[in-house]
Amino acid sequence: MGNENQGLGVAEEHLREFAAALVKEKDFKDLDQETMEMLVSDVYDRLEERVNAAILASLPPEKVEDLEKLLDTASKEELSDFCERNIPNLQEVITEALISFKQTYLGA
Repeated sequence: MGNENQGLGVAEEHLREFAAALVKEKDFKDLDQETMEMLVSDVYDRLEERVNAAILASLPPEKVEDLEKLLDTASKEELSDFCERNIPNLQEVITEALISFKQTYLGA
């Protein structure tokens, strides 16, 4: 589906902050800075995939093709606007994906 790494509805910096907070909350012991950064990056990638999957699952089927076309050409802002227009409860979808990921990651 084109560039899957485009954030569909969440600002990259917010996801990175959330990922870093999760890694900190997991409380790994004795990790050097480089390993910690790699771990945060990995958690960020998985978190972004989870959020994007939730957004795609909430998108009306007739809008999926429109989104596929946008993924290759649109800015992050245009993608976010598209999702907001076509998913009335977008923030709820994102929040639920974040909470679900957190529970899974922390083992709650």
